[in-house]
Amino acid sequence: MLFPVDGVRPGETTVDLTVTGGTEDVSAKVRKSFDIPKPPKPGEASPWFLSDHQVRFGESVVLAPSLDDAITSNEVASFIGYGCRSGRPAQGPYAGRLVPLSGGAPVPVAIAWMEPAHGPSDECGWLLGRVESPLPPGLWTFEPPKELSHAREGSAGVEFSVISDAPPSNALPAELLPKPSGSK
Repeated sequence: MLFPVDGVRPGETTVDLTVTGGTEDVSAKVRKSFDIPKPPKPGEASPWFLSDHQVRFGESVVLAPSLDDAITSNEVASFIGYGCRSGRPAQGPYAGRLVPLSGGAPVPVAIAWMEPAHGPSDECGWLLGRVESPLPPGLWTFEPPKELSHAREGSAGVEFSVISDAPPSNALPAELLPKPSGSK
């Protein structure tokens, strides 16, 4: 993932992705609108993304943001955020948290830099937090570490859905079941 992207200014933007197959009849389209934030300042991290899969990017395999903001209850989810180190010696680990919208105890998420800083050119980079255990179905909010939030605005959380991965029931509704012989 590359952020910030040269030539893309902060604000609303729409991304159209079209994938075509080997024949004319096979294609898929996805359209997603994003609010491109201002790049973070030293000691801040923003934006944050839910990641539910990996993609090949050249010679590397990287975490990719979810396009639908949903995971199944058996998927391993991660949160990735772009941040800039503050220049102070202590730089993490950090702690975010997952808050169920239905109430209940928050789930802690350990956050760490994906790459260690080797010099001044490494002042900004990606942070990663992995959800270590399955989450129950429902609506959730990921709250980034407070110490990496914008001073005035705070750091926007990530709202997402956890969908049950239970297989659909093969049982027929009562009105479609065969009637026992001898009944009218």
